[in-house]
Amino acid sequence: MTVAFRTNVVRSLGGYPDLHLREDYGLWIKILSAGFFSQNTEAILVDATTGSDMYKRRGGWRYAKAELQLQRYLIHYGFKNNIRAFFDGFSRLSVFLAPAIFRKFIYQNLLRK
Repeated sequence: MTVAFRTNVVRSLGGYPDLHLREDYGLWIKILSAGFFSQNTEAILVDATTGSDMYKRRGGWRYAKAELQLQRYLIHYGFKNNIRAFFDGFSRLSVFLAPAIFRKFIYQNLLRK
């Protein structure tokens, strides 16, 4: 949700890629594949509150299509092979295409604990 980066590095790589709903992932892939350093911080920089509408928004066919595009991008840049991309994509598509109540359960009980 919050990131800091050197603008000249991002500009030198052509900026954000054209990956609908997955632009951030694409940028990190470009940065890492170019050999630049990245690091997470343990500091909490943003305290965000989301409503139940988030679970409705974070699913459906447009998210599924965006995920397929991201998996192809990861293969292109050598971050995954076809088999790994297939299994990762399939597991993520299952969540995106599931009912919102299921996504809510996944987010609250498996991803955020």
